[in-house]
Amino acid sequence: MDTIKFIVILLFLISIYPFVIYPFLIFLISRIFKRKIETDPNFEPEISILVPVHNEERNIEPLVEAIKNSGYPLSKIQLIFGSDGSTDKTNEIIQRVAKENDFIDFYLFPRKGKNFVLNQLFSKAKHNIVLLVDADIRIPRGTIHNIVKYFADPNVGGVLTNLMIKRDEGSHYNLEESNTHQFLLNIRKWESDIYATVNNTGPCYAIRKELFVPIPNDRVCDDYFILLKVVTAGKRMVLAKEAIVYDIRERDNVWKEYHRKKRFSAGGISAILAVKELFKHPYLLFLTFSHKLLRWLSPFFATIGLILLLWFSDSQIQSIIFSIIGLFVLLFLLGIVNLKFWKRKLSVLVLPLYIMVSVSGTVSGVIRALLGKQNASWTLEGLEN
Repeated sequence: MDTIKFIVILLFLISIYPFVIYPFLIFLISRIFKRKIETDPNFEPEISILVPVHNEERNIEPLVEAIKNSGYPLSKIQLIFGSDGSTDKTNEIIQRVAKENDFIDFYLFPRKGKNFVLNQLFSKAKHNIVLLVDADIRIPRGTIHNIVKYFADPNVGGVLTNLMIKRDEGSHYNLEESNTHQFLLNIRKWESDIYATVNNTGPCYAIRKELFVPIPNDRVCDDYFILLKVVTAGKRMVLAKEAIVYDIRERDNVWKEYHRKKRFSAGGISAILAVKELFKHPYLLFLTFSHKLLRWLSPFFATIGLILLLWFSDSQIQSIIFSIIGLFVLLFLLGIVNLKFWKRKLSVLVLPLYIMVSVSGTVSGVIRALLGKQNASWTLEGLEN
């Protein structure tokens, strides 16, 4: 029985490690082994901005306007759009704005997924500093300067932005995600202070073109694969906390959140398996397992621990556990009703709903990765096949 107790405790410790123990551990390490980054606020190189799009007709013109108003010299910007088989008015709009702005290039591709489009766009990039941007990103004035100043340090291979979520163009920052955002932002910052972070902000980040390795297949998560290639090449991937960008995307739909978690975990695991050289770098491997892999696998460890606890506990403990599970399921079901029918969203009901959706999406993504399915072709409604 003591052995079973030990196994159960160990499984639950592994389950909470990436969320509780690891952040505290990486904070302590960052205080001891902090490495300085030599930034230059006057550094203003020529840059290429790559924007792969699929059915983004509402976002093309606002993105172009944001870049034009960013404060960065347009004479030093090459903006490249790559349409991945768009079927709405995206292509028409891109062609029009390209005629109106001589710093814009565009390419039309058949529907082959984001990874294919990125490979093509990188071959078209003229400059060594490459900014990768999703169409729904809005770049405030000064942000591009706050990104590129880190590239004045030759040890920096990539820069992540401070990504914030908005529901629409006119809304304020989505406070419902603020706690999670700040939690992950701090971890990225502490990892960056030590050497490099292994958690990308996919919708907007920058790398040196010379470090880009063509994305090998349509299973890997593009931004995570690119990040891993940068850090395993011996360069730092750092967070620019002051480089704020806004992601204009409605996030109230929990089913879209399910598909987002599914895509991230599936593509992330596939990327780790594709970057074999990661296993030659103990520090990066430690970060990857702690920050990413164990987080994706934690539902499995927690489930095994719960089953063992129920199997070997007495009836009183079992009753308590089943009561807690029943209460959580009840709150989950009420959360669905609350989200669908009530105008006011109660956090006590929304939280269990999002936990369940996030966990189930993560589990589905792990299974998807093990089955070797693609993750590069997707819409807001979810993955395509």
